[in-house]
Amino acid sequence: MAFPKKGLRKITVDGIKYGYSVTGNDGWISFSVGLLEKNGEILTGAFSYHPNSITNFEKNGKVKYWIGYQRIKITPNTIRQVIEYGLKNGWNPQKNKGQLQLGNIDDKIELNLKEETKFPTLKTNQVALNFLKLGTNQVLNINMELYSGEGEIYHVFDSIEDARKFARNKIKENSEIECWIISEKNKAIGYISSIEEEEFK
Repeated sequence: MAFPKKGLRKITVDGIKYGYSVTGNDGWISFSVGLLEKNGEILTGAFSYHPNSITNFEKNGKVKYWIGYQRIKITPNTIRQVIEYGLKNGWNPQKNKGQLQLGNIDDKIELNLKEETKFPTLKTNQVALNFLKLGTNQVLNINMELYSGEGEIYHVFDSIEDARKFARNKIKENSEIECWIISEKNKAIGYISSIEEEEFK
């Protein structure tokens, strides 16, 4: 099968040169691998995104949707494992006979995943704060820098009063941020910005 060579990334495994492409789709990441210097059987399959999902709220405190941050990192080592797995499971890239579809191979190789961001387990009366850049969906980490899909984003307080005080101080320092006060992963009980404050039941 002809394998379009334009725009392919290149990798050499056991002295053999391969080309590959990786494409993000709705719900999965697809890949194609073939010989770089000869047309043969193409190896195809998919990975899951394994996202860190961060809740995004409406101004009334209701869940708007979940912001997904891709945790999987497709590296040359990931593709090397794909090639080795394919070769052990019937892939013959030297023969011109279409393609071998592996399907989802998340559990067939060692994935390179970013750290999972979990909502904290809160004790009675504890709340969590989550900061964003004002008017955007850009989440901030606990260092008040843009969240890149990995690491901590929730500040935990033993009372809602302490949480509000902390949030107000941070917003005084930077009026371009806003804050949600959260009692459960998908339940906002308050909102604070330089413009307004809201409480929700």
